[in-house]
Amino acid sequence: MHRSALAILILTTLLPLAGCGSGGTVGERAHALAETVHGADGADLIRGHMSLNRGQIKSCYEEQLVRDPELSGKIELAWTVGTDGSVADVNVATNTTGNEDLADCVARRVRRMEFPGGEEPVTVSYPFTFN
Repeated sequence: MHRSALAILILTTLLPLAGCGSGGTVGERAHALAETVHGADGADLIRGHMSLNRGQIKSCYEEQLVRDPELSGKIELAWTVGTDGSVADVNVATNTTGNEDLADCVARRVRRMEFPGGEEPVTVSYPFTFN
């Protein structure tokens, strides 16, 4: 079976960010909405890596909470993970927080992350929910 040149991975993740915002968390569930040509293992790798790096996203949110204690909403990013694990083409697909500084910070943090590489690039769509 021929694999496409670009796999697409869509994840829904609510990262635990205890002590942030009203309600104190950003959630704790993560599941794949669609598998890639890499299968469920690829989705698990991305989710696991994002979970390990949640502190970087948490710091963005906490910084903005100082300015706006009622800050909440969803930021969905789309990016490509190259075969070497580097991140490219980070775009803000959705931002319901109304806070561009938060979206920019989250995008910068993701851009600096290194993911496990693979045989082909993977496009990731990943929402962060803040409340």
